[in-house]
Amino acid sequence: MIEQGGDLDPPAFGFGLYLIFIADAHVAGGFCGDAIEFDLSFITGFGGFGPGLEEADGPEVFIEADLFFFGHIHDRPGLTGGRTIKLLKLRDELTIMRKNIVLLSAILISTACQPGSRYPNMDKWILPNVVDRRPLHGHPREVTEYSILEADTATPAKWRQVYSRYRFNADGDMVNRASYLSGALITTDDYQYDENGVQVKSTDEKRHEFSGIVSRARGIYSYRSISRRRNGTAVGSIDSFPPGGTDQIERQYQDTTLAGAPFFEAHLYFDGDKMTKGVYHSNGGVITEWRYFHSRWVVPDSIQVWVDAGSGAKLVRREINVNNDYGDPVRHLKLQGEDTLEYSEYNYVYDRNGNWTRQVQIDVREDRRNPFPVQHFATQREYVY
Repeated sequence: MIEQGGDLDPPAFGFGLYLIFIADAHVAGGFCGDAIEFDLSFITGFGGFGPGLEEADGPEVFIEADLFFFGHIHDRPGLTGGRTIKLLKLRDELTIMRKNIVLLSAILISTACQPGSRYPNMDKWILPNVVDRRPLHGHPREVTEYSILEADTATPAKWRQVYSRYRFNADGDMVNRASYLSGALITTDDYQYDENGVQVKSTDEKRHEFSGIVSRARGIYSYRSISRRRNGTAVGSIDSFPPGGTDQIERQYQDTTLAGAPFFEAHLYFDGDKMTKGVYHSNGGVITEWRYFHSRWVVPDSIQVWVDAGSGAKLVRREINVNNDYGDPVRHLKLQGEDTLEYSEYNYVYDRNGNWTRQVQIDVREDRRNPFPVQHFATQREYVY
């Protein structure tokens, strides 16, 4: 809104300039994407007499602003992606100095308008795993992970049945993931991080089909993403990182309009590399909350799962980890009430950087609902530093 003439008290400064409020903008929002016009033919006089906002009837200076503040900016139609805001008309009788102040303000706004910050990737040197968020030591450039039966660990040829290879850039961003089956490349995912978010290109190497995610910045640390599937359908999501760098919000939609309520929403909370809580909302109104409790290590010592289906939150499951001196769990229990649903033990082999190269999982007690028999699985990792 712009205060009507005569209604705005003179500023404390000697310049006699108006205080400007911009309609339909967040207090912590931004001007970027808005076209700002200063009309120098009519400058408001001292004391605030005369209209505060009028149609332009003289020469204009057009400025395409690209400045981001905190928060986000609404999607705006139009050629410039923004609205045209006529701020003030300035009285003819004002001095050149006062006009120069306005021009200087315009220049400062324009020059401050730089592209948004790079996507704040919170998973640097972290392999995909929602709980185990430990960054890999030694900043490896490449990691190959093989999942095999323990009995087959002595036969390297059998490692190549199912495995994945991850590549990282110098900043710790995962830039490529390749999946293999029986030694043949099945799918690849390429990641690019920039001021517009994360761009992902996924390729089905066998069918030569492509899919991926295209992201665009909505404001500082807020990103709109469109995911296109191989069948031609597309869905959208909004990722945002509130100021402070301790949490992340993802809202998923069933189409690309991103209108209405999301069908799924996740709010993740962090303390450094440690995830402390994850709150998940479904469109059915069910709220699931995972609470992670840490002492020394990034891997949580215990986990609580709470579910609220509308009648209040109830504790439905607990998990307990006993971690070794490297911070890896050597015992893992999954509990429901007084019952132990699962109990697994792990042993490891480490390299000189403290990353494990072999993990063997022994399922001492397995969930009775699991249709697969108890077996000892091993995961082998190879690192390129």
